[in-house]
Amino acid sequence: MSTSTAICTKEIEKILCVQKDEKYREFTSKICKDDIILGVKVPTVRKTALSLLKHNYDLISLINQLDENSYFETRYCLAVAISKADLSFEDTIELIRKFFKLLNSWTIVDGFCTLLKPFIKKNKNKFFEFIKPLFDNANPPFVRRFAIVCANNCYCSFEYMNYLFSVFDKADDSHYYVHMAIAWCIATMYCTDKDSTIEYLKKDKLSLKTHNKAIAKIIESRIPSADEKRFIRTLKK
Repeated sequence: MSTSTAICTKEIEKILCVQKDEKYREFTSKICKDDIILGVKVPTVRKTALSLLKHNYDLISLINQLDENSYFETRYCLAVAISKADLSFEDTIELIRKFFKLLNSWTIVDGFCTLLKPFIKKNKNKFFEFIKPLFDNANPPFVRRFAIVCANNCYCSFEYMNYLFSVFDKADDSHYYVHMAIAWCIATMYCTDKDSTIEYLKKDKLSLKTHNKAIAKIIESRIPSADEKRFIRTLKK
């Protein structure tokens, strides 16, 4: 991995702080309740991230300097840089693995997954092999949410669904954001393959709360017809 220039995260925070907006911070803090917010808008964070790449800063060193209590914008800045870096598949995966220690909220997890969508689609099968072990209940909840949200974004098609259904049947959904991610993913799978998802919901081994939340998520979607929604309600436990 060609990363040679040194910079510290405090310097990045100084760059971001110049652009912070108190009203925006107050608004964002209400949504991102688990994060420490500076109050810098996303376009500015993205611009800062691109400058890190332009100057060839050492991303591994920056990740190592941070922890889960670092500002959301600093972590998101590195997430953008990882997603935009022109690196090999293996080097990008190394950065993603190191970034896992900074996943402490649904906002940073879901934002990171969204940023990675072009990379995932370019390396679809290889990336799926990478996330398979991440579904395991031994992993931290937000790492597991990362795998589920990546699946929701890129793998809700017939060829992957049976594997995902088997994973969800075994999942420890006691963590709220894991539970919600599973329900959300099942709703997405219904919208892409209705018949397979219905057959799964008839015999799934999900917990009661996740089964019913998945049904609620399907009903909330605009894609199923009124008749389909009426039928889906009959599968509620």
